[in-house]
Amino acid sequence: MVSALAVLGTLGSAARDARAQDEPAVQPAPEIEPTPSPGVQVEPAVQVEPTPAPRAHAEPPPEVAPTVTPRVSLRHDVAVDVSVTAGLAATLFTWGVLINPSLSAPTCTICDPANGKVNGVDDFFRSSLRLDGSTPGAASDILAYGVAPVSGIALAILVPMADKRGDEAALDVLLVMEASLTFAVVQQGLTAMLPRERPEVHGSQGDARARAITKRSSFESFPAGHNGEAFAIAAAGGTVATMRGYKLAPLVWISGGVLALAISYLRIAADRHYFTDILTGAGLGIGIGIGVPLLFHHPEHGEKRAAALRWLDGAVLSTSEVPGGRVVGIGSTF
Repeated sequence: MVSALAVLGTLGSAARDARAQDEPAVQPAPEIEPTPSPGVQVEPAVQVEPTPAPRAHAEPPPEVAPTVTPRVSLRHDVAVDVSVTAGLAATLFTWGVLINPSLSAPTCTICDPANGKVNGVDDFFRSSLRLDGSTPGAASDILAYGVAPVSGIALAILVPMADKRGDEAALDVLLVMEASLTFAVVQQGLTAMLPRERPEVHGSQGDARARAITKRSSFESFPAGHNGEAFAIAAAGGTVATMRGYKLAPLVWISGGVLALAISYLRIAADRHYFTDILTGAGLGIGIGIGVPLLFHHPEHGEKRAAALRWLDGAVLSTSEVPGGRVVGIGSTF
């Protein structure tokens, strides 16, 4: 039985092998390339690459207009400087307009000899320069209260514009005003503390003198204010222009100085001041006009000073005690 089944399995396997050999082998179908039609050109496929996203570019810095001279930044604080200038103007207005006119005439502190006599220096210049009439006094008022401040402000605007640095003009005007108002307040204070008869009052006699000495303005001879204010404006404007390094800085000094000298002459010619009044006012105006900008608004740290102020780099302030007091010395190395 088992032998019969084994024979049948063998025959079945032989039959399947025979059929497999008789069947043909299946070959894979060949790839058929497309045949273009006559007159039709087939373009090769173009691979499209994705467009990269645009990069974010930083905005270029704004272009700075070229200047004729290098910029020099001055030390300042606009809020403080405006407050100081406004405070000085308010003080001057309060004293000069509201308080001083209502005060009674003082007695002289700087008293000249009686009978119209005066020291030799003041007498020489008064005798040599005095003119009759009201023209010198009116001209000095116009120059001191009109021309000097207007020209000072105009130069503080036009001089930086000539160097293509007009954006600095507003600060320059503020610094000049600050110095000139400082002089005005100091001068008014000294005039109140040191009354001196004006030459025209001191030389008058009789009823004219009696009427004059009742007026407080008759004792406001020392120090002179008109020319001192003009010198303060010229010195402040010149100092600021020099520290900035403007090419027209000499023009500020020269024009302002000539105007101040003209006012000085007219005040003596009008018999309103003695020579010593004029000299003191000029010295005070120049000192304050230079000192305020130079001490409080000098070039910022690291800025190169203008050539005219390089001597300050070696400036030395020394002090030492001596019997009965102290000696202060100022020097400079070159």
